[in-house]
Order: sequence, then structure tokens, then C-alpha cells
Amino acid sequence: MQSITTSETPEETTRNTVPVHTLSVFVNNKAGVLMRICQVFARRGYNIDSLVVSRGRDKHFSRMTIGVSGDSSGLEQIILQVTKLVDVIHCVEHTRSDSVNKELRQQGTATRQVPRQQAGTNGSPANYRPLRRQNRRSHPHLHDRHD
Repeated sequence: MQSITTSETPEETTRNTVPVHTLSVFVNNKAGVLMRICQVFARRGYNIDSLVVSRGRDKHFSRMTIGVSGDSSGLEQIILQVTKLVDVIHCVEHTRSDSVNKELRQQGTATRQVPRQQAGTNGSPANYRPLRRQNRRSHPHLHDRHD
């Protein structure tokens, strides 16, 4: 039987595993803030593996989620230096106990094309109706009718 590995599968610990850290940085939404934060990581020899920046509820603030792999010893110093930057409000590291990590997988399936007259009549409820075709290459889609 084949095993499936997901993000919730416990990682095997080996000697060569590089620890992965996730930082959350709350900043003023101003030009140049990201560049200054990246310079702190570059000066310490850390590479940013992932970066997500989104505007907060208030348009004057942004949240950065930074994924970094590297030694934990220098990371504390980076957090202190990032926190001291002018437009940074706070910087914290997330641990496994205070964060949720999920992966999303997008998968498509092949289906056979059904004539419009037969769509929705293969034993399914009658509350489906076929949508109009957009072009010759598209397949007829079924849409839930809530009339």
C-alpha cells in the first residue's frame, strides 16, 4: 500500500535537516520597508524561502509572512534587528504550537463530453440545468438551480 505524505505528516528528523522558521512582521505600509527587512536577512547570510505581503484592514499597515531556513542561533538577532527598523511595528517567530500550516493541491480530472440534451439526466436530480457553451472547445457545465 502506498503512503501519502501531507503537510500534517510528522517530519522525519535527520542530521542534515535545516530548520524552517516562519516570521510574522507587522509594518507601516510605506515604500522601501520590504527592502530594508530583506537587507537584514542578507547581511546575516539568510535566504528568504517564501514571502507573503498583504495589506492589513487599515490601509496604512501591512503584514509580512517570511519563511526562512537556517540556524536558530542567528535568527533571534535578526528578529531584534528587524524590530528596531523604523517602520516595523513588531516581528515574531511562529512555532508549530502557535501556527497552522496547510498545503493546497489543485487537481483536474478528465471527463467525457455529454450532449446538452443528456446533461443532468444520468440519474442525478432534476434541479440541474446545463449552462450555455462559451466556445466550441469548452465542455457543458452543470449549475445548481435555486429558483
